[in-house]
Amino acid sequence: MAASVDKPAADDSSAVVTLDMYSGRPNPTWALSRKDTDEILPRVQALTVAKAGAPKFDGLGYRAVRAEFQDWAEGALQ
Repeated sequence: MAASVDKPAADDSSAVVTLDMYSGRPNPTWALSRKDTDEILPRVQALTVAKAGAPKFDGLGYRAVRAEFQDWAEGALQ
């Protein structure tokens, strides 16, 4: 799946993923198909909240991976 720096089209997508990077360049963003979203959503729901913050990092790398789920029934991500 190719990454894009532009806002992805949401035509056949039900989630948009952004890799938040320390690079000085635009963050890569890509859309997930409904099939990919159906596969990843249970994994996201199974995650637990971290008890301690991540250690500080002052070099290049990534801060987070953000997924925005769209068109899901209210409460589907709880």
